[in-house]
Amino acid sequence: MRTLLEKQVELIHALSARIEEARERSNRRVEMLRALAHVASLRSRLTETPSALRQISDNVRALCDDIERQAMALDSVVSAGGDDAMATVRRT
Repeated sequence: MRTLLEKQVELIHALSARIEEARERSNRRVEMLRALAHVASLRSRLTETPSALRQISDNVRALCDDIERQAMALDSVVSAGGDDAMATVRRT
């Protein structure tokens, strides 16, 4: 019984480490998308009219916001310890 309990504790620690790694990867990706949005905004200023620039920037920001919202929802699922920690987050 003791061996089983020790193995379960090891498993929980390993899963916790994997969850933290996934959270860090997710946060890095969100930051990369924000940087991409900034670069896209700067690049579009070179070739687009002001109204088109505004629309492109708004679309990129909306995309980044959506990705961030999904990442936060996934974090909350993982933190809550749901049965399926990698459940698909419904896009709204």
